[in-house]
Amino acid sequence: MELFNLINGETVNTGTFITDVLFAVCAVILFGELKPSAKAIAINALEVLLVYALENALWLILDLMLGLANTSAPSYWALFGALAIYALTQRRLTFTDRLVRFSTFGTSFMITVSITGIFGAAVPVIQRFSFWYAIPSVLSYVMMLTFAIVLRVFSIAHFHFVPSNFVGLIVATDIFGVAAAQSFILFMTDFKNLQGYSYASNVLGQVNHSASLVNLLVDVSFLLLILFSYIMFYVLAKEHEQRAELLITQKSESDAEAMMGVTYSMNENLREMRHELKNHDAYMAALLEAGEYDKLRVFFEDCQAINYDILHYVSCGNPLVDAVVNAKMSLARSKGVEVQTMLAVPEVLPFSEAAVFSLVANLLDNAIEGTLASAAPQGPIHLTIRPAGGYYVFSVSNPCNPKKVRRNDEGALLTSKGNGQLHGYGTKVIAGIAERYSGVARFKTKGTTFEADVMLAAARAE
Repeated sequence: MELFNLINGETVNTGTFITDVLFAVCAVILFGELKPSAKAIAINALEVLLVYALENALWLILDLMLGLANTSAPSYWALFGALAIYALTQRRLTFTDRLVRFSTFGTSFMITVSITGIFGAAVPVIQRFSFWYAIPSVLSYVMMLTFAIVLRVFSIAHFHFVPSNFVGLIVATDIFGVAAAQSFILFMTDFKNLQGYSYASNVLGQVNHSASLVNLLVDVSFLLLILFSYIMFYVLAKEHEQRAELLITQKSESDAEAMMGVTYSMNENLREMRHELKNHDAYMAALLEAGEYDKLRVFFEDCQAINYDILHYVSCGNPLVDAVVNAKMSLARSKGVEVQTMLAVPEVLPFSEAAVFSLVANLLDNAIEGTLASAAPQGPIHLTIRPAGGYYVFSVSNPCNPKKVRRNDEGALLTSKGNGQLHGYGTKVIAGIAERYSGVARFKTKGTTFEADVMLAAARAE
């Protein structure tokens, strides 16, 4: 409650004040949207003040509700409560990412506070200095900032395929680390108090290393365990991400073969349709001459229903684009979604076939998914491919639910649907293709419409 003491002009505990403020700074480092601009820095500074105020407000509430002792020592409940509330407000981050950062930082903070309390007794040599009492506090501040920065740098925010068992393991490690560290401190305290009553405790009292030093070494060991466990978690998650990307690439290749098969099948159907036209014409002419207009109408409607996909076949002159677009249009129609196209594409595009396929397929897949998840009336998906200056522009717009459009730290789009990981990876692939061809990918929401615009430099050869 140092903030209230400061406002009321009462005595302020400097150590507690610095700890609370630094904890708020670490919260913003962990979960805030950090950008190198004056406006962003000002917003981050305001967030630090808000988190600090929230810490003190929760401290006061807990004191009134639970009757906490009037002490200047920081309350874990208030600090962690403020950290949790701030983390929950940062919805651009996935829940998994926020949970792992919160758990690991919270564990490291509790062990760091424990180290601060016993450092002076464990390392009595520092007491020779007049300012020795500040050394443990400064050390704890450095460790807090170090952990916050490490968790920020080695973030899993840009990973889309983090297994839940990985997350469960790191959280369990955090809980075990802090529980074991605190339990050992209590055990050593009780054991030392038994000195004179047992042979083991007498031996302990005679060795050079005091119980405080043993506690310090154990705390440091658990702190390093937490740090290395998180880094190992990050490495394993990264390797899993790479394997997942490889599987997705292999699946894309398989899909490409299937789409080419769809194209060949539709071409074969067109040949059969042309062959049957003479027979159809003769039969309809006979019905018309006989005045069988009802039968003629039924026969005509049946023909339209049978040949719907063929009659709505897109042919822009580029076989690959035709294959991808027609396959996705067929998928969309099966889900009750209409796709409208405006394609000005040459027979050969200055990009690799794999890039064109992945770009168009992911754009339409995301549009179909967004349309199906939209709370607004489902309008058509609009796909446009056209040249513009020295670029080719690929644009897709679709109805969407704005509440389900989120971004992570890397800017990748996320969705609350069950296959949200694949959706996020799709936008990652799109952005990667744009970067490869010296272009840009933009994703934005206008009301209940989501727009994706991708520009690829035509002069950029593969």
